[in-house]
Amino acid sequence: MSSAGLSKARLARLHDVMAGYVERGEVPGLVALVSRRGETHVEALCMKTLGGSDPVEELLPELADRRVSKRLDGQLNDTEPAKRPITLRDLLTFRMGFGIVMAPPGTYPIQTAVDDLRLGQGIPQPSMLPEPDEWIRRFGNCR
Repeated sequence: MSSAGLSKARLARLHDVMAGYVERGEVPGLVALVSRRGETHVEALCMKTLGGSDPVEELLPELADRRVSKRLDGQLNDTEPAKRPITLRDLLTFRMGFGIVMAPPGTYPIQTAVDDLRLGQGIPQPSMLPEPDEWIRRFGNCR
């Protein structure tokens, strides 16, 4: 035991127990903080890569079987199948393949389609945004 009262053996045992949960995949990560008599020990363990990249089609069927534009300035029917389905990771990192085109309104056909569906692009107008379920329904119809 150190003079402050933290046992190196017990801290090592804490590490081993935490590591077991992470290695078995029971939790993606753990953090422990032990403090006694002014001495503090922090232990943080996590997986290098977290799962959860599963396709979201079962939960959001509106995002299934997506097609992508071949060219930004192309017609809306000039598409090809997406190379892979949209995943949970894509949604959480804002990479689902839908963004704002930084060009004057009406420059590209996709801008007009998004405006027609009232998906809330352009100058922020929060009062005009549809509810989330309605937004995803409209987005799913943008094919």
